Amino acid sequence: MAGDILGICKYPIPWLVTYLLGSQARLFSLATGIDKTEADLLFDAQRVTTLERAFNVMRGMRRKDDMLPKRLFEEPVPGGPYKGERLPRVKFNKMLDEYYALRNYDKDGIPLKETFDKFGLSVEWEVFKKEVPVEEKV
Repeated sequence: MAGDILGICKYPIPWLVTYLLGSQARLFSLATGIDKTEADLLFDAQRVTTLERAFNVMRGMRRKDDMLPKRLFEEPVPGGPYKGERLPRVKFNKMLDEYYALRNYDKDGIPLKETFDKFGLSVEWEVFKKEVPVEEKV
């Protein structure tokens, strides 16, 4: 995501270069005059991800939309080292729970107020909570 917000095409560049964002942060700083560190770019990318998720949630996206195709749970892998295996649905659901916890979303994939606050999006939270019924912790 950090490469996306910088407008960097990630496909022709080796992952070793794009994985570490120090060079990209330095180039951004030189080009714009705005000091950015690698940590700043990662923070900005998480901020954008929060806004994207909020937009999608306002359009109806929930946990059910984060599911993989049914065949991955039901059809065995046809060949290779994992031949005959299937993705256990229970394991996938546990991983999705863990992902939501890391992102600070609720169990249905809805970003929490704390997530908006963490990224300085309190104004956006006010708009979001009018569009999506959410519970605020008191």
